[in-house]
Amino acid sequence: MTQQVASSGGRKNKQLLWIIAIAALTTIVPYIMYYTGIGIPSGTINQGILVAAPIELSDFTFRSENMERWDLAEQAPKFRLVIPVLGTCEELCLDSLYVTRQVHIRLSDKKDQVERLYVQLGEADDDAFRQFLAAEHPNLTYLEGDYREWRAALGDQPELSAGFDGAEYYLLHRYGALVMAYNEDHHGNQLLDDLEFLIKTSN
Repeated sequence: MTQQVASSGGRKNKQLLWIIAIAALTTIVPYIMYYTGIGIPSGTINQGILVAAPIELSDFTFRSENMERWDLAEQAPKFRLVIPVLGTCEELCLDSLYVTRQVHIRLSDKKDQVERLYVQLGEADDDAFRQFLAAEHPNLTYLEGDYREWRAALGDQPELSAGFDGAEYYLLHRYGALVMAYNEDHHGNQLLDDLEFLIKTSN
């Protein structure tokens, strides 16, 4: 009887020691990872190009198709895919329009949380191109912007090309900051993954 009690007490002591050890490890390991960097993944979750210093676009100048002022701060909070173009939208720009449209469709019941913006930074596009956008991209918002604002904001960001040929497009967070960039090297699944992750973690 005494041996059974002693054996039972020994097992309880071992269980207690294991609980203490696990609790200690959950406290110590994150501390070591934080201060040494050991065990922290070198990559990031995002598939796009992370903008080192997010660019706030709420004060940028935008005009709608009928030349009325379009204020980002007054719009419903949404994630926005922005394609800024200086001049004619050529092959890579058309590819960006296609990819962002298909990803928007694939978001299915979440697509209302995302808006696509085409921002012309040069002279207004001709009627033929506007008709093309209306027919092929009916849910796209067409805007005109100020090239100088965009150039000043993106010019000092080494990770961004800032070529404004439509090959590079950007993801704006709900709060109005440009946080990620994509180009012809990114495919639709990568953009879709980023958007689904952001929508999930923001709800």
